[in-house]
Amino acid sequence: MNNKKIWISKEILSWERHEDTSTIIPRDVALSCYKLWEHADSQTKSVNSFHLQDSIKNLKLVVDRRIKKIETIYNFRQFKRKTSNHTLGIYKQLGLVKGSILEKLFAIRNGIEHHGRGLGISDQDRCMDLSDAVWYFLRSTDFLLFSSPSTIGFENECDTAQGGSIDVENIALKGGFTIWCWLSDSLVSDSKIIGYFEAEIIRHETIEEAKRRIDRFDDYHKDKMNRTDLGIYDIVVVDAEIKESIVKNYIINR
Repeated sequence: MNNKKIWISKEILSWERHEDTSTIIPRDVALSCYKLWEHADSQTKSVNSFHLQDSIKNLKLVVDRRIKKIETIYNFRQFKRKTSNHTLGIYKQLGLVKGSILEKLFAIRNGIEHHGRGLGISDQDRCMDLSDAVWYFLRSTDFLLFSSPSTIGFENECDTAQGGSIDVENIALKGGFTIWCWLSDSLVSDSKIIGYFEAEIIRHETIEEAKRRIDRFDDYHKDKMNRTDLGIYDIVVVDAEIKESIVKNYIINR
């Protein structure tokens, strides 16, 4: 049986947020690419045209390996659009890559590999610039491979009875994020409204139902129990735009 559809105000995605739990990733996962980068970078200092060509191939390999490690954990490719089908385009779309210098690296490498275009000493400065760009790409994506957020908490700073958490642990799987939250009736609708995003209800509970279920209330729940306008929701986000927004705001810009 299909879950019931519901629409939630996008306002909740602008509430104050904090990382509740995360998974620590072994440091060598992120650092392993640097050894190959150091080798490629040393090749850019050479006046030998074959070394320069090898440097481009190795720099491209560094980027490929880093992307592969990121995709294993996060599967950002699931957010591709018609205008950005290749991985670097998707990373630009998500704000992980800026500019087009890495795309130039791929173009030069493809020229060498598929069209036999050589590099001479006049190309050395360009190779060194590309090496710097790859280093910055590694540095700017290290944080994704040091730890992976599992749950992200959020709270309405103007009304602390409202808030919840987003489960982002299974982002690599193609599916929706799950959100558990306490929300007022005004932020929830049974029909489509501008400014609200679509979700599917896993579970919904009123305050009265929660009172019957919970015998004792800790400090976190006390401010909620006298609010007749609150409901408890477990939902799955199915809106592609909202899922991408969660990735940008809660995972990439953490």
